[in-house]
Amino acid sequence: MIIFKRLIFSILLLIFASELRANPFEGIIYFQKKEGNNITFFKYFIKGDKVRIEDVNEEGTLNGILLIDMSKASLKMLSCNSQLYIDVPISPESDKPEVKIERSGEFKMINGKECELWKVLDTKDYSRFEYWVNNGDYPFFSPMLRMLNRKDNIALAWISLLVGDNYFPFSGIEYSSTGKELTRLEVIEIHEKDLDTSLFAIPSNYSLFERKISN
Repeated sequence: MIIFKRLIFSILLLIFASELRANPFEGIIYFQKKEGNNITFFKYFIKGDKVRIEDVNEEGTLNGILLIDMSKASLKMLSCNSQLYIDVPISPESDKPEVKIERSGEFKMINGKECELWKVLDTKDYSRFEYWVNNGDYPFFSPMLRMLNRKDNIALAWISLLVGDNYFPFSGIEYSSTGKELTRLEVIEIHEKDLDTSLFAIPSNYSLFERKISN
């Protein structure tokens, strides 16, 4: 009887764990990126295989929108001023650096999430990266970076780690080989919530931009 009860308990744990994994992150993540004196803000809206990235300035004005559908390998860039959109071709992935990773075992809370410090070294040019990483369920992040073919070092180093979809960096810092800080990317706010599918569709008043070819 005791063995039977343990078996039932184990099965219930497996079912519960699968239910948790069946609910990947859905909601809004607000980023700040600093490169020297330049500061850029982005809002990521995530729902399943779809991501909406909004480029906003410090006053909160919306500059542009990128709609990503990973299930269809589709990228569309929207111009808010002209109410036009274009289809963005997907380029082959960039060469990735060879890196070594040290999971420090040091933790801190960022925006209510427990994050561990990962230290990463580029073995070619000895630049360094520090990521504060949450172990959750973020299957959108690495595939999205690959689709966007990000060429910035902080993105390429992350992709090179080949970590599972459950990890997400709430902070990332790039240092040169001399220790100078080059780039800092941080999550300012994160909100887990159900999102309307209309956020990931092209508005009806937008038109496809078609370049005219002169004779």
